[in-house]
Amino acid sequence: HELKTPLTTISALSEMIADGTTKQQDVQRFGEKISVQSRRLINIIDDIIKLSEFDEGEMAKDFSRFDLRDLVKSVTAGLHEKAAQKNVTVEIQGEGPLLVHANRRMMDELLYNLLDNAIKYCAPGDRINLSLTPGPTHILTLADTGPGLPDGIGDGIFERFTRAERDKARGIRGH
Repeated sequence: HELKTPLTTISALSEMIADGTTKQQDVQRFGEKISVQSRRLINIIDDIIKLSEFDEGEMAKDFSRFDLRDLVKSVTAGLHEKAAQKNVTVEIQGEGPLLVHANRRMMDELLYNLLDNAIKYCAPGDRINLSLTPGPTHILTLADTGPGLPDGIGDGIFERFTRAERDKARGIRGH
């Protein structure tokens, strides 16, 4: 279903342009829709490839040592404009380097999705706090003033392709 929707849109719009039934003033608008749906499809395919690499253990081969604090700052900077548009404040707490041994690309994506979702669900004026502190059970804590997870979702957040029913109903897109 996730693959078929953008492909159906791309196919229908491109056929209308190709067969000449599209008014000239609609060609640019259709082209923009084709571009958006193509990017959506590419993102879905990229996610499938990443899942396949993860399942095959390929991601574990790409571990390196890096400063998690630098990565958190980079991801936060990349989402600064989105947070500013929603008037959501993002703060990073903790000092000094925090070296980890992990797959940097996966950590980047994990942090991006985590922070992007926090911004997405926070109301204007809310705050997000990312705390980086070495400890025996965790090194990164994200706390926000958003609505939290709906009752009953529990472990379902760790299942692939799972989204809360309220998000589907509201049309909120996931990652």
